[in-house]
Amino acid sequence: MKQLYALFTFLLIITTLHAQVKLSADGPGDTYELIESKGFGVESPDCRHTSFGRHVTEIFDNTLGKNVFVFHSHPVEDDDRCGADDRVRMEIKGGNGSSDEMQHTQGQTAYYRWKFKLDANFIPSSRFTHIFQIKAIDGDAGAPLMTITPRAGNPQKMQIIHSAGEGSGSLGTVHQVDLAPFKGTWVEAYVKYKSSEGSAGTFEITIKRVSDGATLLSYTNNSLDMWRTGASYNRGKWGVYRGKDAVLRDEQVRFADFCISESSASLCPSDIGSEPPPICQPVVASGDDGNVAANVLDNNLSTRWSATGDGQWIQFCLSSPASITGVQIAFYSGNTRTSTFDVLVGDDGINWTTASAGRVSSGTSLNLETFSFSAITGKYVRIVGHGNSVNAWNSYTEVKIQTGSGSGQTITLAPQHDAYVRNGTAAGTTHGTTDANILVTKLNSTASAGNDRHTYLRFDAGSAGSTITSAVLRLYGKIDDDRSTNVPINVYGVSNTTWTESTITWNNKPATGASALQTATVTDATARYYSWDITAYVQSELAAGRTLISLALLSTVATDPRITWNSKETGSNGPQLVITTSTTLQSQRQLLVAKAEEEASELRLSSFPNPFRGSNTVVVNLAKEGYTQLAAYDMTGRQVAVLVNARLAAGAHRIPFRPEALPAGIYLLRLSNNGQTITQKLVKE
Repeated sequence: MKQLYALFTFLLIITTLHAQVKLSADGPGDTYELIESKGFGVESPDCRHTSFGRHVTEIFDNTLGKNVFVFHSHPVEDDDRCGADDRVRMEIKGGNGSSDEMQHTQGQTAYYRWKFKLDANFIPSSRFTHIFQIKAIDGDAGAPLMTITPRAGNPQKMQIIHSAGEGSGSLGTVHQVDLAPFKGTWVEAYVKYKSSEGSAGTFEITIKRVSDGATLLSYTNNSLDMWRTGASYNRGKWGVYRGKDAVLRDEQVRFADFCISESSASLCPSDIGSEPPPICQPVVASGDDGNVAANVLDNNLSTRWSATGDGQWIQFCLSSPASITGVQIAFYSGNTRTSTFDVLVGDDGINWTTASAGRVSSGTSLNLETFSFSAITGKYVRIVGHGNSVNAWNSYTEVKIQTGSGSGQTITLAPQHDAYVRNGTAAGTTHGTTDANILVTKLNSTASAGNDRHTYLRFDAGSAGSTITSAVLRLYGKIDDDRSTNVPINVYGVSNTTWTESTITWNNKPATGASALQTATVTDATARYYSWDITAYVQSELAAGRTLISLALLSTVATDPRITWNSKETGSNGPQLVITTSTTLQSQRQLLVAKAEEEASELRLSSFPNPFRGSNTVVVNLAKEGYTQLAAYDMTGRQVAVLVNARLAAGAHRIPFRPEALPAGIYLLRLSNNGQTITQKLVKE
């Protein structure tokens, strides 16, 4: 009897262990092989979008402190499994090649748990976007039983949608919440459901924020149809599946820590609260190509941080919370291409507020460019890149964080001179005297000349001093009537500062700069203030000793109505140049570099012999136990070997490196531990 009991216990343990499937990222390379080894199928657009390669990659995530999966989706180049072209799909799933634990037959209860993170600027399709599905194999309808669906709208929503298949019983959208709290943050999803027909089915879902365990979505229904007539089994699908429309952009959705069980939720436990808070590293990044994040703090424009892909970011932790008023960035190849990025500010490195979105570099400079915004208090600053005008690379050579205290001041300047000019028969008219109470911009909508108008303004910024954190041009105006809406107005720098409102005409107007400083869109016929951030231009003029700031406003879209503005002679709501100064502006470079040097000294990397021929020994010294990755790269940035991808104890570790198959040349060893990264060159003869 004891032997039978022991055998029964052993079989029960074995059955329990098998009733669980786990999938976690283990580092770049062989991602599909890893996914398929756990019984998941891959549905990808790879054969259509061959130039991109595999549409699931792996990357180290600094928030979770581990490797995660990145699902890539492209609305133009991708399709649905190299077939339907009106939608794009990148999903992993259970299926016919899966173990029994991933195939849920009628009457069985399944438990799922996983993490995901939508980009901070994620855009759902106006048609459909599913990031999770429960689908039947066979049965009376192809629609999923349940989906997690980000939904377009105002506001955007996160929806839970049910479909019972053919006939009655479909509930449609059973629950929805605002989508905003899900963007830019890691969440953990838990799903429990019973695959039964009619009222015998059940479904339960809870989604919590990883950083603090806050519940963002919760729904339970203990009586709903969760089975298709004629089905073989149900299975889960995870990824990005969306209908194509005009608003979609390339997306990267991160996933981590998949767990599936048919036995108990305890086999897929939550680890919320078990993850340590982020360490205040001076600078970290979402990834790199061997040009590491620390390079932006070395005061050397010849080094850089680089990472490819929309949404790649570089993040800074200040020594203490500060009033953050902007960033200064020098861009790699910044004189030949423009780069687009957002700036986020936060208190904890997990939850973020968008301080400024859609900023674009000048495309004309290799030096630091200033991007100011309204002051926001925080300790962490994240710059999220959206590639450049040539390719998807985000490459910065230097970065400074602008901070200011209450000792600064705001100065509002009225123009010394303002006037508009008009072509055609009025090309010789000085409207600054004949129409002093109004300013006008207009691009003629017909071929006949005589209706184009440009507005000129000149300010004296000598009283602002040389240390300014923000310069914003403000004009009060509107479209004359409702025949046009949403008219973009560009502001340009004007090098000539000798013109006056009493003498300027279309015939003698000074030339504008080649590129617009910024654009504002005049929406309708209701008068209001519109703003243009011209901080970088004003700073450069003051730095060159030029205190007179001359500007021109031009319409860029042809309209029948005029766009009219108050002039300084109108009497109220006149033009303004609002300048903010700070006597305590600092880049935090000294604090960041000092902290970086202090912490980097705890992490050491060496190798011998170097140069070497057949084999080499790498010595790693860790001050703290933690997740460690050691990899080798060739000089193109391609990873050629992974030596360590595990959690290591503090202390010294000796790792053999035998790259027999690698050709002679220069390689880069890259060591990452607890968010810190150092590199060393390695020469194979």
